[in-house]
Formats: sequence, C-alpha cells, structure tokens
Amino acid sequence: MTQIMQRGNLAMGFDQTKISHEFSSTKDRGQIKITALDEKDNKTINQIKSHTRDIQNDFAEGNFKNHYSFMHNQFLAQTL
Repeated sequence: MTQIMQRGNLAMGFDQTKISHEFSSTKDRGQIKITALDEKDNKTINQIKSHTRDIQNDFAEGNFKNHYSFMHNQFLAQTL
C-alpha cells in the first residue's frame, strides 16, 4: 500500500480500497465526490459521511491546512 493510501486510511477514517474519489472543478470552485464501492457497505458509507461533515466544518472555519498537508505530506501555497 502506498504512503498516501496509508495516510488516507488514517486521516479519513475509512479504507481507501473500499471507496472512489471523483474530483471535478466548476467555474469558481471544486468538488470531491467520495463513494463507497459497495452500496451496501453501511460502515464505510457512515465513515464517509462523518469525514465529510468534519471537512465541511473545518473549511467553514477557514482551516484548509490539516487535511491536505497530512494526506499529501506538503502544504498548499494558498493556505500558508
């Protein structure tokens, strides 16, 4: 397993091999869609919901550093 997958498991609280991430951009923002590969995997689905609520709260407070820097082992220049 790659280091980014290991950090993802830890940071997001769910097994990265059981989900898909879809990244898209719009005119003025971006969107990330996280989906459980098994629609009956309620454990992973609930973990995704919990994680996205945490991210939403952090971003609403202007905290963009923790998630990206831990996952990718670097900081986004815009957040420094």
